[in-house]
Amino acid sequence: MSALGFNTGYVEELYRQYLEEPESVSESWREFFADYRPSESFIAAAEARPVPTESRNDVKVRGDGATPEPIAPASAPTPADGVETKAIRGPAARIVENMEASLGVPTATSLRTVPVKLMAENRALINDYQRYAGGEKVSFTHLIAWAVVQGLKAFPNMNTTFRHDNGTYEHIIPNHVNLGLAIDVERRGRRSLLVPNIKAAEEMTFAQFLGIYGDIIKRARNNQLEVSDFEGTTATLTNPGMIGTTMSVARLMPGQGVIVGAGSIGYPQEYHAFSPEVVSKTGISQVMTITSTYDHRVIQGAESGAFLQHIGELLLGEHDFYRKLFADLGVPYQPYRIIPDSTP
Repeated sequence: MSALGFNTGYVEELYRQYLEEPESVSESWREFFADYRPSESFIAAAEARPVPTESRNDVKVRGDGATPEPIAPASAPTPADGVETKAIRGPAARIVENMEASLGVPTATSLRTVPVKLMAENRALINDYQRYAGGEKVSFTHLIAWAVVQGLKAFPNMNTTFRHDNGTYEHIIPNHVNLGLAIDVERRGRRSLLVPNIKAAEEMTFAQFLGIYGDIIKRARNNQLEVSDFEGTTATLTNPGMIGTTMSVARLMPGQGVIVGAGSIGYPQEYHAFSPEVVSKTGISQVMTITSTYDHRVIQGAESGAFLQHIGELLLGEHDFYRKLFADLGVPYQPYRIIPDSTP
């Protein structure tokens, strides 16, 4: 399984492009592909499978133990007569490989529901100023991602991972938070998932984070990502809520300790029949579900639950989350804060 995980299909498309016209890809990709040797599956199906050497830079390693036997992937029974079958090749085949590799990671998932009224009001206040100052619009995902980074700083073990090496169990402790961003990209009628990352996100101000985030999204849409954008991801944020999914328990790829899923923002189902006027008078807040799917070999449930609790507290304005964020952007207002609703 490629160390590039979900990005393998994207890399394969670039490799085919490189074979046809080397100068059509950037210098960093040409260097990456120069030493590549195609596998038997590539020879058979004209598909590349780049397998970059796993980097051990900037990590601490500790552990002991022996390597267990790998888990064999499950297979469906032989199809009945008359059933059509098609071979899965290309990027779709790499997704199959990645998903089967993810079965080797023993995961568990924590879940928390967070009120988002304060986040929505402060976001509106931020964007009023951003429009005035000519700054970039701040999305809900920007705020959630920033809260995840702060959560990983407060609970650094959530940013660690596990590996077998020469018969030894190893706990890998990265020196930085390299936050992966799951991006759905559509090209020529085909959808693909890319997961580039923001390097050393814990060292940034929110203004710096916002700029790097926007640059990565733009380059992903324009097919301009480099090898380095995919390397060294330590944790990932996926936001299926953007397409209306209420909750997602995402697959965790080998090499990462946690993937956080952000669900859609909306009123609880039992209030959907209420009119806007009634909702306003009752002070009901829209809510969002966030999940933490983690590697249970190095992260335990109590820690994952506390991690989500901390993210929830940040989005509710605790730990000076919005005050620091406003200061980073130069917003000359005090952020809203949560108080009991006083609407008569």
